[in-house]
Amino acid sequence: MSYSANGTAITKFSIATDDGYGENKTTTWHNIVTFKGTAEACAQYLDKGSLVAIVGRQQHRKYDDKDGQTRYFAEVLADRVQFLDQRNGERAPESVGSAYIDESDLPF
Repeated sequence: MSYSANGTAITKFSIATDDGYGENKTTTWHNIVTFKGTAEACAQYLDKGSLVAIVGRQQHRKYDDKDGQTRYFAEVLADRVQFLDQRNGERAPESVGSAYIDESDLPF
């Protein structure tokens, strides 16, 4: 977890989704960004391998890397995160989030 210049909590993590079975199985990785109380809960309750359901919207951004090359990437701005398992026997909240993220809270 980190904080934006205006003090908004931000947690970034990746989730994997699988499609197909056996030799035809493919995995796609998705970059997730959470804010405020959702970010704090994700930092507290999520570990590698945690099961979650995400509700949010996809955003595409670009930046110039250190070599001056323009890079493009996609991320999901999570409005809601639902925890689907327990962490070390500790019961996480069922779900956290807000129905709306104020654009002024975004650090970009």
